[in-house]
Amino acid sequence: MMNHRRLATAALALALALGVSACGSDDETRPLPTSGTLDMEESSASPTPSVSPDGDDADDAPIDRSTRERLERVALEEVGDGRVEDVERSDDSSHAYEVDVERRDDDVTVEISEDFEVVRVDR
Repeated sequence: MMNHRRLATAALALALALGVSACGSDDETRPLPTSGTLDMEESSASPTPSVSPDGDDADDAPIDRSTRERLERVALEEVGDGRVEDVERSDDSSHAYEVDVERRDDDVTVEISEDFEVVRVDR
């Protein structure tokens, strides 16, 4: 009976040793960065149109609600009545935003600068 107990203990020890080595450290494991800073020029939330370091257009960045509302007001004041269809960042260097307005007689695009000044109206 004593030999069975020793054999079982040895088998358990071997199984645990093999299990621990199989689940142990991996030579290819790399530590994750724990801190860092965000360069504002690399942030996609930048209001300035540009191309981000990863190649994405900055015009894909979302526009916050208050900025969107202000852009809509500026565009509608410029063209009169109409319904705003779309507000987006521009990838054109001459203006920061484009606001598409649907009107009864035509559709227009209002190009607006970063400081909310109308640059041009495309009719």
